[in-house]
Amino acid sequence: MYEILAPPLTVNSPATAADKKAAQQDASTAKLAIASLKSLVNRVDKDLIAKTEEAELKSEKKCPSARKVRAVEEAEAGKLEAEYKRVKFGLEKAQAMMEKKMTAGVRNMSFALSVKSGPYVSAGAKGFNALKSKLKGDFSVEFPITQAGYDWWKETVYRAPGGPFETGQAPAFALKNYMKAEVETKLDQWIRDNQWAVDQLYQGENKTYGGTKVADIVFSFNNSRLIEALRARGGKIASNDFDGMREEETKINALFQDFDKLTVPTSAFITFESDDTANLADETKPDGIITMLNQNFVFQTCSEPTDIIWENRHFTGRDYFFRQLFAFTVIGILLFGSLIIIYIISAKSADMASVFPAVNCDGISEAYGDKLQTYAVTDFDYIEANPGHPSSGTLQDRKSVV
Repeated sequence: MYEILAPPLTVNSPATAADKKAAQQDASTAKLAIASLKSLVNRVDKDLIAKTEEAELKSEKKCPSARKVRAVEEAEAGKLEAEYKRVKFGLEKAQAMMEKKMTAGVRNMSFALSVKSGPYVSAGAKGFNALKSKLKGDFSVEFPITQAGYDWWKETVYRAPGGPFETGQAPAFALKNYMKAEVETKLDQWIRDNQWAVDQLYQGENKTYGGTKVADIVFSFNNSRLIEALRARGGKIASNDFDGMREEETKINALFQDFDKLTVPTSAFITFESDDTANLADETKPDGIITMLNQNFVFQTCSEPTDIIWENRHFTGRDYFFRQLFAFTVIGILLFGSLIIIYIISAKSADMASVFPAVNCDGISEAYGDKLQTYAVTDFDYIEANPGHPSSGTLQDRKSVV
């Protein structure tokens, strides 16, 4: 039921060897404790199963004595189940404690060496390095599927005598299997015929291509209107608008009238087991010799299928152009409006600066003395009568407005 695996420690220093020995002693002690707990768990487990089966057999009897015995047996089975859970919890706790002791002496050392690719590399570092290498490249390509190509496959392959249709396979499942075999076979053929692509990929490195392996294929469909209708229906239900929900259901039922259109794939997103395969698939070019679904054997670069918002797949290049045009127009209007506002404020500030230039208030006070307020009133009347003419400076002096 439980197995304890201790990774071998390959270290050289005396201190680390002592830690290793102590950890192994702790592991041996914990193993002995766990062995006794395991035997107890097995015994309780067997008793629980036996009591449960016996209670089930007696549950079929109808007499009062049998019901009484059954109740007693069920109570004993319940006690055994509780004991089983308690012992199992103790076993798991002991195992966790053993693992903690086993790694306590070497945890810091193993981490320090693992980050430097030392002799002892932890499992966490191995997993991190594996993920790091896997995430360097893209593993998926897109193969557009035309209506003519799908119809050709459906008539010549799917509905062929003894084909997937007669064996009861769904079209999408059958197409996935067909394309998986075709891609693996024909991409290998294309690579053999175009060795330059491998040379360009590895650029003189001593590597050989290991063959094409398809991990998964995901299809996209022309069902954006159906997804939008289902989303709108969910919104109506969330807002308790059941009349609106019925209207959306009417739209959904109308879309299902053309069911074949909803189930025809428009593209296949093929994910390979190796990013080298995806890079080589991106290099394919139509040659008129290798075909798939009666189409050119050509792939396109794409995002990972898990990153795609499928209901937005129906947007065309024309749609994106007009969306960008609308966005740029709005941005242009906002920039032009802000430019006008900035110009008006700047002009107003310049006008105010020309009418009320900066002055030396101390000099004005000394020049006009006690008559400063009188001249300030005269200056104000002058500015009011002659807009745009500069002030004499008396209005700027703080004493004239006290």
